[in-house]
Amino acid sequence: MPNIIDYLEHRFETFDEEPFNMVDAAILSQICMVRGKGVIPPLKERQSFADVFTVLRNALSASQKPASFIELLKAEHFADMFTGLDPARIKNCLFAVAASPRFRDMCVRDYLSLFDTRMEMQFAAMTFVQKDDFAVITFRGTDASITGWKEDFNMAYAAPVPAQEQALRYLEAVAPRLPKRLIINGHSKGGNLAEYAALKAPKDIQNRIEVVYNLDGPGFKENMFSTEDYAPVIDRIIKIVPEDSIIGILLHSPVPHYAVASKARGFSQHSVFNWEIALNEASEENGIALAKTLGENERESHAESDEINYSDLLAFSFESVGDISSSSSFTSEVLKRWLENYNDEERGTIVESIFNAIEATGADDVLDLFSGGPRTVTMFRDAAANLKDGDRDFMLQAGRVFAEEASQLATERMGKATAQGMLTGAAKIAQVIENATASRRLIREEN
Repeated sequence: MPNIIDYLEHRFETFDEEPFNMVDAAILSQICMVRGKGVIPPLKERQSFADVFTVLRNALSASQKPASFIELLKAEHFADMFTGLDPARIKNCLFAVAASPRFRDMCVRDYLSLFDTRMEMQFAAMTFVQKDDFAVITFRGTDASITGWKEDFNMAYAAPVPAQEQALRYLEAVAPRLPKRLIINGHSKGGNLAEYAALKAPKDIQNRIEVVYNLDGPGFKENMFSTEDYAPVIDRIIKIVPEDSIIGILLHSPVPHYAVASKARGFSQHSVFNWEIALNEASEENGIALAKTLGENERESHAESDEINYSDLLAFSFESVGDISSSSSFTSEVLKRWLENYNDEERGTIVESIFNAIEATGADDVLDLFSGGPRTVTMFRDAAANLKDGDRDFMLQAGRVFAEEASQLATERMGKATAQGMLTGAAKIAQVIENATASRRLIREEN
């Protein structure tokens, strides 16, 4: 199935011919992962950020004209330009956007990047303007920094987190100088920030918002927003999640989700590069007919060939799968039940314990942790063993509660055998940590 790069390379309609859509939103959410210092004109507004105790990474320099996408293609910046969990594909996306006649007349401006380890904040935003027609205010998702991921976890017990406050300030700062039609957009944490900014925006700005795209972004701490808070904008929020969503199903939001197909599995479904573009009805019928006439090996060969004319096949939306998978639904419900066991202070202790463990691994960024395999397991085993007794005990206790909640839900949905398997697996993990702790303690005593 085609993806957003195929879309950029083969759909040439202008925004006058085909209005801005969810695929366009996903594309710009990834361009927002580009570090724009020195290439994207920075936000000029000082007053809105005067009370922020952090360093603005972008220089508040003299006025500059907005940049076109092709002007961002400066190789001397590439070494530090791309961030996130998939910087190589973000780089490819930038080249494809710069070459696309659909995006050719669009410009980017008002770059703002804030990063503060003390405040546990990672925030960035930029605004894309299509002539005098509309603007797409886009918030960056979580980068690869430990600080960025810590702020995400803080959402489980703190409200608001610093990046959410900055998102509202940013929207209020840029909106007065933009075309009347506003689109608010973001992927992952950026989707959460987009939804937050739209909910908290003044009425005059809310009235200008045409649509908010929350692309697999988490919700909010329970009771953070009421039904009345959502009422003015909920019919304009589109939340898109992959079938096996992990991030987008976290925390609370009354917004219905639009579940889409992904060619990946597990956490990799979070990447919009893996989301599948819908095919039009004619191409779907042709695909079914082709499948009936080709053998399995021939189908694979055909799918990998360049014979498909994507310009005739691509639609303007992602392929809908109806609803999230049973595993995603199960994860969402277990996490909800688990968090209900703890108040905000206890949730904060859990988050601190987790990130104390991560810090103990010596990882520089989350890419080290997500590398998988024995190295990742070893890192966390050693981290748990090096934690303070109180942190380690609390993590183990929280892990047991999580296993119990998962077991109870598994019993309700899948039967006792599955539930017992989960409890056994959790017990084995706890035993590994206990053994590692005992070994470390013995070594320390001998020395």
